[in-house]
Amino acid sequence: KINIIQNIKNINFKKNFILSALNLAFVGSVSRDEIKLNRNLINWPDGIFSKIYRKKLKKIPGREVIKSLRINNNINRIIVLGNLSKNSKNYLSSKFKIKIVHKKLPFGTTNQIIKNFNFKIKKKDLIFLTLPTPKQEQIAEFLQSKNKNFKIICIGGSIGIVSGDEKEVPKQLFYFEFLWRLRYETIRRLKRLFITFYQYVSDIFFYKKLENIKIRIIG
Repeated sequence: KINIIQNIKNINFKKNFILSALNLAFVGSVSRDEIKLNRNLINWPDGIFSKIYRKKLKKIPGREVIKSLRINNNINRIIVLGNLSKNSKNYLSSKFKIKIVHKKLPFGTTNQIIKNFNFKIKKKDLIFLTLPTPKQEQIAEFLQSKNKNFKIICIGGSIGIVSGDEKEVPKQLFYFEFLWRLRYETIRRLKRLFITFYQYVSDIFFYKKLENIKIRIIG
């Protein structure tokens, strides 16, 4: 089951959650068993591939998730795990008016990253993961297994866009933002795009994992 949220303002900060984008990279990774669905995982519709489940789903770019996000007294600290520029950190501090803590993660596979990772999440922490899919979802799953309380948003590179470090996607590519992202780290992104699209097509014709997933709209 995939839990889909259509209004970011409806996030319940009193409960545990992992928030992630529903796009080609996500569905391809689910088909490859690189992402495991669970009751705490919530997706926002991001890109044309979210429409394979509900055609009327409206795309929410990652940058709009940051812009729309409203936190309350249940959060008193934001922890950013992964890349974060000084400009982006200042943007988060200015927007949310709470303490921003940045912790870099080592380069490598998910197993290499979590091997010596012993960071404990406090009850009123909000975690931003700024890594590619599915690595950020895998690390979120690890954090979920090690912490009683967790509120995690797998936001990828969207903080850099909303803070102005990177240009926003042109309107003509609104539903194909992954093509605009190919300007940077082209080889890695092309490889991931090919693998996830191949897996998606293979699943449609052979594996049939994705068609058995049920959708639950939660807000």
